[in-house]
Formats: sequence, structure tokens, C-alpha cells
Amino acid sequence: MAVGPAGGNDECPPNDPPMTKDGTPGPPLVIGGSFVPGHSPEGAPRPPLASEPPPGLSSGGPPVFRWAVFLGLLGLWTWKLLQPQPVPEELKEGLAAFQLDFLAAKSLHAGGYALLTVLAGTLVPGRWWRVGAVAFMALHGVGTEIGQLYVPNRTGTVRDVLIDWAGVAAGAVVLRWFDRRPA
Repeated sequence: MAVGPAGGNDECPPNDPPMTKDGTPGPPLVIGGSFVPGHSPEGAPRPPLASEPPPGLSSGGPPVFRWAVFLGLLGLWTWKLLQPQPVPEELKEGLAAFQLDFLAAKSLHAGGYALLTVLAGTLVPGRWWRVGAVAFMALHGVGTEIGQLYVPNRTGTVRDVLIDWAGVAAGAVVLRWFDRRPA
């Protein structure tokens, strides 16, 4: 690519959009948050403005699909938490043989709540939605532990609520990380 006397290049005069090696228009040129005239060809994607939320997780898939996945997993999670025997006896005995039953059960609680918190936080863009989603998942943890008090062979404890909340907090950290990521 030859460079002209004014510092521009001969193949892309200052007011023409930048071109790629194959001759197609390149991305629009943005300096200081403003589009440079002549450098944003018609139909070219524009970069997100500072006032728009970062693409992060909230941009993937149609909203109906994301809602269906979240509600389906939330329903399954709630159903298993309120069942008298949520884990098959053979699996429970196998984990107990290696003294992993407690660790596996509590890791599943924290991981499940972390995943559901991330999914809930990505359903609708916006900070207040995410705050509400985190609060909802924290209340869900309390509600299922209270519900377990009325289910045979189950116990709801404050320790389990704290473990659920640790998972919700981990999910909130992931959501915050995606908000802070450069676009």
C-alpha cells in the first residue's frame, strides 16, 4: 500500500471509507466517539455507543428462547430441590463411599444457583433488571429451603441458604464481569 504525501494512502483518499485488501469497505472510522465523515459506508455496522450496554451475554439468541431455557431450568431445579429423594440412592451411596456426598451436594447447590443467576441476569438488558434477577435468585434459595422443611427426608438449613447465596453471588460476579468487559 503506497503512502501519499499528506500521510494518507493513495488507495484510500481522506474522505473515502477505508478499504480492506480484497477491495470491500472496512469498518467505519470512529475518533473520540464520533463518526468521521466519509468513513462510515452505508450498511456498515456501527460500533456501540458509550450509552449502550456492552454486548456481553445478553446479545445471544432470541429472547423467547432465553426465557424458555431459564424457566425450564428454574422449574427443574425447584422440582429437584423439593423432592424427597432428589439424588438416586446408588449415586448417593457411591459418593458417600469416597466421602464426597456433602461436597458434591453443596457444590451442586452453589453451581446451580450461579448458573441460574447468570441466565436470569441476561434475559433483559439493563442494570436494574440484573439487580432484580440477583434478588429473585437469593429469595428463591430462601424459599426452597423453607419448602424443604415440609418435605419428608429433607431439611432446610441456614447453612444451605448461605451456600445458595454464595452461588448467587458468584453468578452476580460473572454478570458484573461481562458488564465491564471491553466490547
